[in-house]
Amino acid sequence: MVRLTACAEFVGGAGTVCDVGTDHAYLAALLAERCPRVIASDINDGPLAAARATVARLGLGAKISVVKSDGLREIDLAGVSDIVIAGMGGETICGILSASLAAPRDFSGINFVLQPMTKIPLLRARLYALGFEIVEERTVFDGRIFVVVKAKYTGISREITPLFSEIGLLAADRDYVEKQAKKLAAEGKGLLTAGELSAALAKLRLCQLIMDN
Repeated sequence: MVRLTACAEFVGGAGTVCDVGTDHAYLAALLAERCPRVIASDINDGPLAAARATVARLGLGAKISVVKSDGLREIDLAGVSDIVIAGMGGETICGILSASLAAPRDFSGINFVLQPMTKIPLLRARLYALGFEIVEERTVFDGRIFVVVKAKYTGISREITPLFSEIGLLAADRDYVEKQAKKLAAEGKGLLTAGELSAALAKLRLCQLIMDN
């Protein structure tokens, strides 16, 4: 619950919040405490049934609407102030955002709260390439270190440095920085063993850059 609570704390709650990939609607239930209305969406029937059961058990039917949607495709963004996409791989989150922008959708003024389970550097890079800007990041420990990202849509596509893709706005979080450095060192050593010298040196240089930052 620590991870979900951190996501909820990043939500402004000025209007409707959409919880994409709601699963059992546990996060949606937390959001209902601070937001006037919640849309709990998922693409699969099993999680939707579980979400409806949670909503009914907690008596939150007046505040939470359970909607079947492929990402944001079937979500009406009128009145939506926050979108939360949590508990998915970074690549999947990017895919949802990319598909939504292709529609196109108006994301101006919406607060995005993203909690990737994997590929955080890829997520950061893709966010900027898609026209988003990261405005805040936080790490939480819930069995392992998780990163929660707050972002906004600017419409300006930019390329970020490899250093920023690895540590984002978390340069002051030494536990996270050291974790990323150790990961890069291990990847670099693996590439050296495989005989991929150029790729290995790039990983090791980035590792050193992170530690020197």
